[in-house]
Amino acid sequence: MSSLIEVNGLTRVYTSSGLGGGVRDAEFALDAGTFFTLLGPSGCGKTTTLRCIAGLERPDVGRIHVADEVFFDSQRNISVPLNERRLGMVFQSYAIWPHMTVFDNVAFPLRVAKDRRFSTQEIERDVQQALDAVNLTGFEKRSATQLSGGQQQRVALARAIVRRPKVLLLDEPLSNLDASLREEMRKELKRLQKQIGITTIYVTHDQVEALELSDQIAVLDHGRIVQMGAPRELYFHPRNAFVAEFIGSTNIFRGVIAQLGRETQEGIVKLGDDTVLKCTLPTTSSLGDNVVVSVRPESIVLSEVGKSSDGAQVNKLEGTIVLSAFSGASNRYTVQTSQSTVTVFADAQSTQEIGSKVTLEFKAANALAIAI
Repeated sequence: MSSLIEVNGLTRVYTSSGLGGGVRDAEFALDAGTFFTLLGPSGCGKTTTLRCIAGLERPDVGRIHVADEVFFDSQRNISVPLNERRLGMVFQSYAIWPHMTVFDNVAFPLRVAKDRRFSTQEIERDVQQALDAVNLTGFEKRSATQLSGGQQQRVALARAIVRRPKVLLLDEPLSNLDASLREEMRKELKRLQKQIGITTIYVTHDQVEALELSDQIAVLDHGRIVQMGAPRELYFHPRNAFVAEFIGSTNIFRGVIAQLGRETQEGIVKLGDDTVLKCTLPTTSSLGDNVVVSVRPESIVLSEVGKSSDGAQVNKLEGTIVLSAFSGASNRYTVQTSQSTVTVFADAQSTQEIGSKVTLEFKAANALAIAI
């Protein structure tokens, strides 16, 4: 087996009809050192998947293999208890004990270990190495109640890695932090994961976290993995409208394929009002297929009416700006066209006013038609 982790046919549902929450037929394999994210909305099954791997939930069927050990196999009736799986885990709430010092919090897994006894010298060494890794050297005697949210998160991480687990499980660990701390801890998590080379499975509903941190992402919808791949692959080549809309922001147009390209994947999609868009079509396309066209807001160029380009492969829509929001790094415009409401991300220096008549331009390469 070349992969460090293999999950096959993992299913855990919570109602007899199978319509409730949980996960169904999850399949993935991860190489050692991979930062893998389970991404999706609330109730999609991502935390259930993590809890099954951890041993906090017993799957209905499936198989979980980590390194050289089978953690769960429904056919062979194997289910390794939680305390024997030797995995590191950080919860959303951190679960830091307030009556203990930082040192004692981190040392706890070593002191209660059932599989071996750690000497005082080993505990001192291993705790210090874990605290060094999360940049908390000098905090050993600090009470847990004297720590900021970010520092508590670092303590939880140190405690999770102190026994050098093969796999680190993180269940929305940054959701309780404010925006600036979340950004800081994203950088810290990525640095730590690369430094110690630990295989990490991360649960979040935050697309920015997933895109910034991950080597691989699995997008879940209603308990099923609907697409898995590298961040750029999912962002630029979503397989369906759900992934296109969930990963970042996008504009969706609905229509039918009206013309196929002769030598390329480019073709024509006709919208409901007979507007046509030059698009990149799915590899297996036929005339008349129903599709949605995904156009990212940053791919659209906004200009005053009459000042647009004359490019043959450029789509053009006209509309009126109805909303404008300045975020510092960019301007976000909402433009009402005859077809729909379109979001555009423009340069921070852009000064278009609400009510302005504008032209929206985007290339066929940036208009991705997705079969429905």
